Amino acid sequence: GNWEAGNYVITKSNGNLKIGGGGTGAGILLVEGNLEIAGGWDFVGYVFVTGRVTMKGGGGTKRMRGAMFVDGDLIQGNVGLVDLLVNGTVDLLYSSQALNLVRNAFGNYSVSAVTEP
Repeated sequence: GNWEAGNYVITKSNGNLKIGGGGTGAGILLVEGNLEIAGGWDFVGYVFVTGRVTMKGGGGTKRMRGAMFVDGDLIQGNVGLVDLLVNGTVDLLYSSQALNLVRNAFGNYSVSAVTEP
């Protein structure tokens, strides 16, 4: 999707997802597994991850405007497993405006996820 063009999409990954090299998107991102982000990344909307989120290396700003829901852990670079550590060029920004744009684009919807221990 592209929020500047008013284009929002629902993207689902059945398994681990690696994003890098200037990835962008808008809408709803569903990851059934782990999400790894390296290099530049810019996303507007909702991100749901059933596993862990890893943000690696430099190569540009990692920016998420909206809300991210993570069932596993958040890992930053080589620091290892942490509750939440954000430094460098990682911006996780809650934005009610971004979430409203996505809600308005899709109308009524629901996201259901089932995870097993």
